[in-house]
Amino acid sequence: MPQVSGNQELRPGRRRAFQKPVVVLVARRLHRSPSRHVHSSFCKRAQQRVGCLAPGLKLGAPQHLPVLRQHFVGDARLQCARNRHPGHARLQPAGLQACRNQNVCVEHHAHQTQFATIDSMKDDLGRRLKRDYEDALRLFLPRRTYVVIRIDGRAFHKFTEGLERPYCRALADALDQAALCLCQEMIGCRFAYGQSDEYSFLLTDFEREDSALWFDGNVQKIVSVSASIFTAAFSRAAQSSKLAAFDSRVMVISQRAEVERYFLWRQLDASANSLNMLASAHYRHHELEGKSTAEKHELLHAKGVNWATQSADFKRGRAIRRTNAGWTIDLEIPIFNRDRAYLDALIPTYNV
Repeated sequence: MPQVSGNQELRPGRRRAFQKPVVVLVARRLHRSPSRHVHSSFCKRAQQRVGCLAPGLKLGAPQHLPVLRQHFVGDARLQCARNRHPGHARLQPAGLQACRNQNVCVEHHAHQTQFATIDSMKDDLGRRLKRDYEDALRLFLPRRTYVVIRIDGRAFHKFTEGLERPYCRALADALDQAALCLCQEMIGCRFAYGQSDEYSFLLTDFEREDSALWFDGNVQKIVSVSASIFTAAFSRAAQSSKLAAFDSRVMVISQRAEVERYFLWRQLDASANSLNMLASAHYRHHELEGKSTAEKHELLHAKGVNWATQSADFKRGRAIRRTNAGWTIDLEIPIFNRDRAYLDALIPTYNV
């Protein structure tokens, strides 16, 4: 078979002979059994056909296998000379040498195909597991309503051991800073109320038609992220070596009047907790067991302690509200059932 020189074109009548280049045949044989000796008759036939493509390349011995791999196996441009040279108008040794220098192996392409298959399988498996198990328990809050999130300290009696009694200003300030950080993070937050080791946040999404609800109302996201942000911000503000943890719960309240009653309930609980903490600082647990609120006041008066003279935020709680200057902490909030205008200004009205 005549060889083709570097500047000689293939004759049109020779196109059919190169419909399947010899490189493909060599690559297939080596890919099937790369460690075996290439059959001599195959090498002879390959030598005859390779001679016109790469003059000087000899085949037929085991040591030639690396040469075949290096120069012929795996290069897509060399395997498909028709695509690289449309119509086989010109096929020069210089072009073949450039292809040989790429050193691309069939194994490399096989690995690429294998990786693509693994990625596809991983994506399909992930979609199925997410659909069947993760999304199956995903809950979403209804839209255009009142949402209340309450953050509460978990086993906080252990964290407060050794702190100032009956009230600890540093602890209250750390809780306020954590609530302030969470108010700034949440979408649709209107205000927050805190007492003891808890904080309640009011969220709405009905001010405008395009008003958004935090995490689109995803319950798992809301409770997990709110608890984690509050815990992280509290730990940073408290600067304590003890481990603090907070849980989170979310509730939907459809009526505005019920929202007012919720915050009134939490303030009544704040006053009860405040009285109990003050009484516990002066009396033992068994001395206060079974005592009513009036009796606890009498016991405190017997020791010259008056609960009414304590700081307002320790008796009635604290609020974080938005002003023109941004979020601010209000330590002088009124009693909600005596001053209804305070909550009226904080709780928006839903006009259907």
